[in-house]
Amino acid sequence: MAPEDSLTGILQVPLGCVTPFALYNESARGVSLLLDQGMRIKERCFFHPLSNDVTIAINTRDLDKFLSSIGKPSNYVDLEDNPPVGKDQPPDLAYVVPSDVPTLPDNIEKSATSVVPEKKDHVAADIKPEVKAKTAKTANNSKKDTLSNSLGSAPTFIDPDKFVEDILGKVSNVVLCEVNNENINQYGDQLGSIVSNNIKRNLRAEMQNIATMFKNTAYTDGFHAGIHSQRNRM
Repeated sequence: MAPEDSLTGILQVPLGCVTPFALYNESARGVSLLLDQGMRIKERCFFHPLSNDVTIAINTRDLDKFLSSIGKPSNYVDLEDNPPVGKDQPPDLAYVVPSDVPTLPDNIEKSATSVVPEKKDHVAADIKPEVKAKTAKTANNSKKDTLSNSLGSAPTFIDPDKFVEDILGKVSNVVLCEVNNENINQYGDQLGSIVSNNIKRNLRAEMQNIATMFKNTAYTDGFHAGIHSQRNRM
């Protein structure tokens, strides 16, 4: 449904590739993602990472974690719903618009529409190339700041040290909950094996999900870096 230039320029994915992982790209920071609420009842969903020659299987819980790690909310809607839309019932999707998307003030919009040049080739005297250059420089700085903030908000899936700390913290919490005076008196020497079994039973699925998200994030990050490296060579 997106124009071709949006797929290649903003989402930075090839034609025919539909993937929520494209929101990882800095150029897509102003893009809103709508997900079908029917995905929540599915055990696995299949997406392309950033190319249409590889597929990743992931459940919606892990997808939500990934989107949260890059600062994107999960917006689930009923895409099969057909609500009445009219003059008194306009469609309202303002709640899914990213809060950092710039909007033009009313006075700028009015002044832009009210000024009509006298001649076809007329150029306003107060429009100077320096203003454009300054705006471009400011936009580039803004992109760099946003990217660093985005990476800083996703420590678990991007930073290996914090990823390991997160796993160790979860294991430590289980051990501290299991090792207490009551269990020591009740199980004695068998407490060690009981704690080990409880760790495996309680954390196996969660550890698999976290490891999968770490792998997917690393793959996406590597693909993104490769794309930029190829562009720099051209």
